Amino acid sequence: MKRIIALVLMLSLILLCACVTREEVSHEVIDYQHTPAHSEVVTDYDYRYNVLSGGWQLVPNTHSVFYDDKYELKYHVTYDDDSTGDVWKKVTEQEYKNAVNELNGGE
Repeated sequence: MKRIIALVLMLSLILLCACVTREEVSHEVIDYQHTPAHSEVVTDYDYRYNVLSGGWQLVPNTHSVFYDDKYELKYHVTYDDDSTGDVWKKVTEQEYKNAVNELNGGE
């Protein structure tokens, strides 16, 4: 009986903690990063059935993967409970350019 009560209390505490959310009060851009579009050759290994030997065989699967441009801004965020933190967020190209101009003194 004590175990059941302890389990119920623990689960209710976990659910209560999971429901608490923090709201952003302010954020400020402190850094930026741009990763240009690129492609990579990737090799995965798949198991294929070999009819001649009657068993499974590990076969390389080599293919190209294309990655688009990635624009990211690092924000220093202040929350409503007076805690702070740094967060990277993906943004559009225009938001990225505006933030870079602002950080570089409006050039």
